[in-house]
Amino acid sequence: MLLFIGYLVLDTSAAAIRSVASSEIVRTASWRVGLALGGALSLLYQRASPVRASASVSPSPSPSLDSFTDGSKESEEAQLRHECPHVSPLQLWAVVRTSRAAFGYWRLGALQSKPNVRRQAALRDDDALASAAFQSGYPHTVAAMARAATHEQLQHAEGRTGALPRLAVAVGDGRMLKLLFELKAQPQYANDPLLAFQGVMALAVRRKCVDMLACLAELKERDPTWQWEPHLMDTAAGYGGGDLRVLAWLYERLPREACTLREEFLVAVARRGSVEEVRWLHERGYVFTTLTADCAASSQATAALAYLYQHTEARCSARAVWQAATNGSLAVVKIIVPEQSEATRERALDCAARYGHIGVVCFLVESRLGVTSPRAIDQAAQAGHLRVVAYLHEHLSGGCSTQAMDGAALCGQLGVVQFLHENRREGCTTSAMDNAAAYGHLDVVRFLHEHRREGCSTKAMDSAAEFGHLDVVRFLHERRSEGCTSRALEAAVANLHLDVAAFLCEHRREGDVSAAMTGAAASGHLEAVELLYCFRRSSDSAYPALKAAAQNAKAHIVRRLCERERQYAEQRQREQTGPDQARSFLLLAVEEGVSWVVQAVVPHATPAELTAARAIALSDGHARVVRVLDRGIREAMQAAVMTHNLSDEELTEFREIFNLVDRDRGGSITKVELGELMDTLGIDTSPEEIDLMIHEIDQDSNGEIDFDEFVAVMSRKVNATYTSEQVKSAFRAFEGNASAPGFIKADKLLVALTTYGADKLSPEQAQELISQLEPDQHGNINYVEYVNMMMSE
Repeated sequence: MLLFIGYLVLDTSAAAIRSVASSEIVRTASWRVGLALGGALSLLYQRASPVRASASVSPSPSPSLDSFTDGSKESEEAQLRHECPHVSPLQLWAVVRTSRAAFGYWRLGALQSKPNVRRQAALRDDDALASAAFQSGYPHTVAAMARAATHEQLQHAEGRTGALPRLAVAVGDGRMLKLLFELKAQPQYANDPLLAFQGVMALAVRRKCVDMLACLAELKERDPTWQWEPHLMDTAAGYGGGDLRVLAWLYERLPREACTLREEFLVAVARRGSVEEVRWLHERGYVFTTLTADCAASSQATAALAYLYQHTEARCSARAVWQAATNGSLAVVKIIVPEQSEATRERALDCAARYGHIGVVCFLVESRLGVTSPRAIDQAAQAGHLRVVAYLHEHLSGGCSTQAMDGAALCGQLGVVQFLHENRREGCTTSAMDNAAAYGHLDVVRFLHEHRREGCSTKAMDSAAEFGHLDVVRFLHERRSEGCTSRALEAAVANLHLDVAAFLCEHRREGDVSAAMTGAAASGHLEAVELLYCFRRSSDSAYPALKAAAQNAKAHIVRRLCERERQYAEQRQREQTGPDQARSFLLLAVEEGVSWVVQAVVPHATPAELTAARAIALSDGHARVVRVLDRGIREAMQAAVMTHNLSDEELTEFREIFNLVDRDRGGSITKVELGELMDTLGIDTSPEEIDLMIHEIDQDSNGEIDFDEFVAVMSRKVNATYTSEQVKSAFRAFEGNASAPGFIKADKLLVALTTYGADKLSPEQAQELISQLEPDQHGNINYVEYVNMMMSE
């Protein structure tokens, strides 16, 4: 094995190196050769160690550096060996051969700190292993480090099949390619993936390396099992850039069955537009199709296209003709149009006119072909090409239609509209002003209004409102009588053109404010809802808008509509102009039995409103609505407690009073318990009066008073300001069997002062207070005088 390595080294001795270095072409790539081959030989030398250890022949000493280099490199050898004593002789040879060391593809930082990235980059393409460029200007230590890194790349390139032969092809080194081929022939390297000659022919074709192809052909003759790689002609025509030297070389040496070209690669040749390639392929029997002609036309390869039309049967399709006219490719049009049908030529004229290519238009009209089209002026007018319109007006006998002015008005081409009005008789339709208004072309609308009689339709103002052209809407409102439809307001609101919507609400009567508000509410546009609510008429209901907002979970819209409806009802009540409608939303939803609308409105209703609504729902049999209202009533009561900010002491006091009345501890005050309370206080009440009291407090209408309902009532009394008459009424409840009205029994007052309230008195304090009130001999106290005295202070 060592003898074989020595043979390889001697074959690349100093004379060979000087020979390679003398070539200016190869000199640029010599650093690649030295880098890769040095790493390869070093790696293979290390791999051969087990073979040498097991061989019967004694191993020879390692090749000396003198056998690798010439005398001109001795100083560099000494310096490098001094700087890098750990580097192997093969690595030194590779670095010295490349003259000064520099480092190209990999940055120094990446080389030192990112080995994984470095490996991936090295294995990314066919000649990545040759990308660590060595140029002059860096110390030899950098070269040694880069050399060692490249050696590492080869160690991790086990799966990179054929990396070394492709590297040799990439750098154009035939001698290295031959050395690798001979090395591959050795048994111990026969299955080495780095030395596999796979893809090397295709790489040589892609790089247009005829010399490498010749070298590979020579090596192929020495290996009868080596076959030509498939699709080499396709590669040469497509990826090889159409180098005729490569095509000719392959055509002369490949078997006939391997010289076929697929259509897509003929297309690539036609698209490049090389007449020499097209001629060469045509002379050798390759057939060009319509697709190849179309590609040549689309690439504006006029020379290749002319050759195809003169020497082959390939003709462009109608689509290629239209595309050439659309692109304004006059040279292409001149070649391909004459052999097309009349219909194709007419459409080509239409395309050229539409895109304003006056040169193509002139050729088609003035040539012997006599192309004409009734749509050409229409197309040019719609696109605003006044010059083309004027030319066709003078030279084309086909005329035009009303679509010409209609289309020009749509695109805002006032100059074209004026030209057609002054020079043509076809006129326009109502679509002209309608479309001009839709796109906001006020100058065109004004011209048509002042000079034409076709007028417009309601679509004009509808479209102008839809797209927010307030100036056009105002002009049509002031100058035209066609008006609009309800679609104008709805579209303006939907697109949030609120200035237009306000103008329509203020000056027009066609709009359906309720429908527009419903659409805005469904979309959650609060500002639009506010605007429309202000402009709604007495016949316009806001309930559909509220329903749409609830259905689309627009809670902010629901809240605002409820607030506005309540304010509106209060205003009407103050002005006495109509009935109170504050509960209309809730009642309408309850009457419909729509629980999800009720649920949306409940947070914005009062407990009294909820109670009234519950009674209606209960009578109508809407069980689900009743459940929603019950839950709302409970939440309203809890909110009432929180709203009054009751202290813990006050809540404790209320609980104490509630428990005194709720004798069975059932959690609610029944009619019986309330009647017993009245009896205890000495108040004579009938069952009807008890029912009335329960009804006033019982918010959920279950016939009992729970603690939340009790607190909701009591909390309203905590900080209330009472009149003297209200205080007297409170004392009057304790009169009982007093001798006369205005008097209260001292014993009953003693019970009240010592039993109820958070600030209840002790018996001693209560007795002292009663003594100050001076009861008479029968124990009666004149509370009227006392209240008048206290309220006056």
